Amino acid sequence: MKKTSPWAWIPTLYFAQGLPYVAVMTISVIMYKRLDISNAELAFYTGWLNLPWVIKPLWSPFIDLMKTKRWWTTTMQLLIGAGLAGIAFTIPTEHFFQWTLAIFWLMAFSSATHDIAADGFYMLGLDSHQQALFVGIRSTFYRIATIAGQGLLIMLAGHLETSTGNIPYAWSITFMVLAGLFIGFFQDALTPGVFGFHILTRGAVGHLIGITREKVFKDNPTYHMFAIGVFSLLIRFALWWVELVRSGGLWSMFPYFLWNTIGYCIGNSLLVVPMVFVVKKIYDWVREEDISY
Repeated sequence: MKKTSPWAWIPTLYFAQGLPYVAVMTISVIMYKRLDISNAELAFYTGWLNLPWVIKPLWSPFIDLMKTKRWWTTTMQLLIGAGLAGIAFTIPTEHFFQWTLAIFWLMAFSSATHDIAADGFYMLGLDSHQQALFVGIRSTFYRIATIAGQGLLIMLAGHLETSTGNIPYAWSITFMVLAGLFIGFFQDALTPGVFGFHILTRGAVGHLIGITREKVFKDNPTYHMFAIGVFSLLIRFALWWVELVRSGGLWSMFPYFLWNTIGYCIGNSLLVVPMVFVVKKIYDWVREEDISY
């Protein structure tokens, strides 16, 4: 069995390790300041967010005893992605500070646990020579994640604040984009194909959801099924063209891909029905306390 090259997973693993740390420790502080949280509250509450990384050795032995490093890594990445989306949905509410702070706490523990599992996976997956070789690579991509979080995402939030004139709305969109990027990053790391495809498409989905909240959450279930079906079709055919270019014009795989796409779109559309009910309940609660509309 061919062994996967460390270049295929070390850069992505440590980029994913750095991004939530930046979101919790840096982006949260800037966001709260822009949302008029006092300096005293900001210093007190956000200062405690670093605690999970300080005390993570206390539960690291349990990570070794329960499940595998791969299971812990992927599970924590999913939780972090869900947490980022949760922050995006709760920012416009009246009690946003309490809700977002609670989610940041959960993200901090998930990210600290992810660090334990990722470092353990790194030690198990490489021999001593490779560990010494890639120690600089993993640090580099961790720093790239830091730059992306502290630079590009803050620039995006600032641009949205200026263009919309609505600070809570701007940060809600920013965190929705971050959630889409992180989940797409997770999918790219676990699936074969062109790396970056899921990052771009899921990031686009996050942006569209953020800027069209009123339309995305219409009461008509048919709208949801149609929108998801169409977007699924567009994503699949974008992937088809990418794979066609990679294969050098291998059109013979089109019939298989077509049937696979039809099943993919129908399945996604049908899954919308139970999800609409859950999401609508959440959205109704958000609208009752929303201060940004």
